[in-house]
Amino acid sequence: MSVQVSTDFLRMLEGKSSIFFHQEPALCPKPLTDIINGIGTAFALPVICMYWSEQTEQLTYGLQTAPAMFPVSRDFTATLIRLGKLLAEQQYIIVVHGLDEMAFTVDGRPLCKFIGILADKCSGRHSTMLAVSRNPHLDEEYGIDTRHLFDNRFRIEGSTIRQVGPDGHTLSVYDLFGERQAAAKPVGTDMEKIREIFRLTPEEQKELDRIANNKLRDLNIR
Repeated sequence: MSVQVSTDFLRMLEGKSSIFFHQEPALCPKPLTDIINGIGTAFALPVICMYWSEQTEQLTYGLQTAPAMFPVSRDFTATLIRLGKLLAEQQYIIVVHGLDEMAFTVDGRPLCKFIGILADKCSGRHSTMLAVSRNPHLDEEYGIDTRHLFDNRFRIEGSTIRQVGPDGHTLSVYDLFGERQAAAKPVGTDMEKIREIFRLTPEEQKELDRIANNKLRDLNIR
């Protein structure tokens, strides 16, 4: 059963490129499936699912299916030409399922360039690109710098979707419905409350001073 993803969360993805890191063994974790279905329904856009294929001579493009299946081989130029023609005709949601396979199969430089160009093409046509990676980190193991290729970066951790910056630090936290969770209160605020609890009233301060002065006089006598 699909969940109703927050419209505000979907609008944050619309017309931008986003990458979702997760640790589940499945190709596409359920929260991301709900997001893909939600954004496709909310904005009435067709979905193209891209996946890695080594069968370069027998690639077929199932664009009549829903979602459309679009294999990607080592010939990134041919892929970009086909996608460019599609994006010139209308807006799409492009889901890159094969990012892991691409990253471990080809050199980092052409893949990085391919993803960067595709993201620019999507942005120029106000199409949405969602990339899926089973690597939860940002992202040195691939040998490519994906941190600056995407407008949004998220980590799916159990029942939480965590938006992170290029440096990996958390920016915002969402639940599986895409509802933003309350941010943690700054430590300084908590410390101020602690100081307030132990802060003396003027009367208490006077009494404390009186006791201290008496103690000092006793010590001088001794």
